[in-house]
Amino acid sequence: MVIISANVVYAADANFAYSGVATYDEQPATMNLAITGTAVTGTLSKPGVCESNIRLTSTTLTLNGALAGGSWEGSGTISGTWTGGDSVCGTQLTIADGYPQQGTFTISYDGSTVQLLRTGAAPLPSGWTYDFGPTGQVYTPPAAFPVPILDYTTTSLVDDNYLNLDRKSAFSITDNNVYTWTELGPVYGGEQVQIIWKDPSGKEYYTSNYVISDPSEQNLEFWETYTLYSYINIAGWDPAQNPGTWTSNIYINGKFLYSQPFTISAPSSGGGILTGLSYLPSSPVTGQDITFTVNTNNPPANPSYSWDMGEAFFDGQPVAWTGEPTFTYNYYNPGRYTVTVQLRDKDNYTTILDEKSWDVVVSE
Repeated sequence: MVIISANVVYAADANFAYSGVATYDEQPATMNLAITGTAVTGTLSKPGVCESNIRLTSTTLTLNGALAGGSWEGSGTISGTWTGGDSVCGTQLTIADGYPQQGTFTISYDGSTVQLLRTGAAPLPSGWTYDFGPTGQVYTPPAAFPVPILDYTTTSLVDDNYLNLDRKSAFSITDNNVYTWTELGPVYGGEQVQIIWKDPSGKEYYTSNYVISDPSEQNLEFWETYTLYSYINIAGWDPAQNPGTWTSNIYINGKFLYSQPFTISAPSSGGGILTGLSYLPSSPVTGQDITFTVNTNNPPANPSYSWDMGEAFFDGQPVAWTGEPTFTYNYYNPGRYTVTVQLRDKDNYTTILDEKSWDVVVSE
């Protein structure tokens, strides 16, 4: 039984699902709580960022505690212990040195935010917090927790193995597609997924509907991970005529999961942060080291640059991000190559601030 009055839910065999962020790196976090009387169990998960030169941790915690002090999402507070920990990347083990694998936590509600604070574990992650909306989605009777988000992004390409190959949030009107890509898990099957694309005015542009397949068909109890994606065309289609900030909005079983913003813009010709490209020698030949320097106007305090040198080897994938606006490369074949540079702020990894391309002619 769940009693709901003035947005206050009294604990009585109810499950709650929250979407929020980790306050130390602003990455999306998902918290699930099951409350039976005053006993509380739950999970907390946060995807990491595992790109070159970036090691933002992923987090998976199991929570066990108790509610005291009043109704939940009212005056009550939850406290208890967590186990699990933080990992460098999804493919690596929990860090042993400096990152504990257990500790204590408190979950409180101040009228505007539900906050989980990890405490009691030195030296890390004591003081690490996660902020969620003031009320959770309520499910009763107890059922499987809403699906945790392991990772998500927008990308220009998804391969045959469902891997995203070009994470970015800034697209050009000349790009062929933009994909929204999500990895969930564990997933028990049968969940209805809806992905709604909205244009810069907030108007619905396109909707994808999925039903996650039944793992028992593969003799499995659940899918450990489940990847889904949707895409829209850009070049030659309506989005190319409507630049600005678009969003893809994900729902599971009719419940809002998250919104992914991205930009579509016209190619810039000299404006923006990246203003030009120079290289030495100025008349390069094959087999010769060429030092490229991108010129900037008011770059961020902690810039990061990527380079796509226009050869098939890159296949649209820039080299590792670096903090320097220079890059040395040589070409073994003569021809005209398109060099593409992307810029972002190290303090905001997910947003491409500028992207520009220049042609370079290499002689024999």
